[in-house]
Amino acid sequence: MEKLQRTRDVIFSTLDDLANRRRPDDITNNFFALIHDFYSTVSASHNEQQRITWSDMTDREKGIAQRTTAALRDPLFVAYRRFIMNHAREPNTALGLLLFRCELLPELASGLDSRDKKELLQSERPEYYGKISLVDVSNDDVTEK
Repeated sequence: MEKLQRTRDVIFSTLDDLANRRRPDDITNNFFALIHDFYSTVSASHNEQQRITWSDMTDREKGIAQRTTAALRDPLFVAYRRFIMNHAREPNTALGLLLFRCELLPELASGLDSRDKKELLQSERPEYYGKISLVDVSNDDVTEK
């Protein structure tokens, strides 16, 4: 339980950095792998109450969520989000990115009005970025899967 709380704290700290544009370039692999680890631990413990939901966020976390969703809707971040999608090479990173988009982002967007929420969630759909593929980088042999 303590590990989950520490991981949750790091997730929100990283989201806060992203929202304040302090650390956009090193967020990809470690951040999405961390999200994968968090949700894997929650699933393995069969403790669904540990999932991050809008209703269990603290006021601080809700503030971070609102700043993060505002930053993600900024047109300057479109190219950056495309970069993230195209460079998720490790399986845990790709799965973490999927979990971010399917699990965490809708919860972060819960504080938005319906029009802004729809706009944000539609902009995160795969067809918005074009074809996305997982890449196997084992043995220095890069092949699409």
